[in-house]
Amino acid sequence: MRAGSHAAFDLTPGQCSGFLDRIEEWDLPPRNFHFSLVTGGKMIGELATQALGPGLAVFSANMHPVKSGFHIQVELDGLSHPQGAVSVGDCEEFSKRLSNLIDQAVERQEPGVPAGFTAENYTLEVSSAGAERELRLPQDLLRFKEVPIKLRYEEDGKEDTAIVTSAGKGEDGLYLFLAFKGRRKQRKQKFKELRLEESKIRKANLFLDF
Repeated sequence: MRAGSHAAFDLTPGQCSGFLDRIEEWDLPPRNFHFSLVTGGKMIGELATQALGPGLAVFSANMHPVKSGFHIQVELDGLSHPQGAVSVGDCEEFSKRLSNLIDQAVERQEPGVPAGFTAENYTLEVSSAGAERELRLPQDLLRFKEVPIKLRYEEDGKEDTAIVTSAGKGEDGLYLFLAFKGRRKQRKQKFKELRLEESKIRKANLFLDF
């Protein structure tokens, strides 16, 4: 890693933006989950997977060119935590392992290392995917059952947003949700049932303020 660079351990969702010259997608099934990569960036996704510790997964990986070289961002997913949270310690240990793997790949001049990329001209930022992360559809709807979700969906030709909990998938293939009206902690909680095709689910995020 470039001298003076640092790994950031910010437990809020990172912003995966930048100056992407050529985007490739790693072959992953969820329709709203991909690695945003410049040329050679697939190497970063593969090395990030190798650097994982127990109970962790790569939620997203992003590399883009900056004035001083390259900036790499990785968001981690805590598979054993109810909301997928990752500790600062886990981020630190992962960052060390990934930095070592990247430096070794550069030293060996492995295929996939982008032109101009060296062990001295990149910065690495590692964070949790965040407490109100966007869910990967559709499988996260099953993973985060009974956890409050902010859901944007289409029903009867109109888009709407509701705070819901996922009740899984019915035998008819529809996804089932309980949509709350008002605060969840109210004693007399009113709700309605939503039954949606996957194609009608526009976006879903974990929701804490409920």
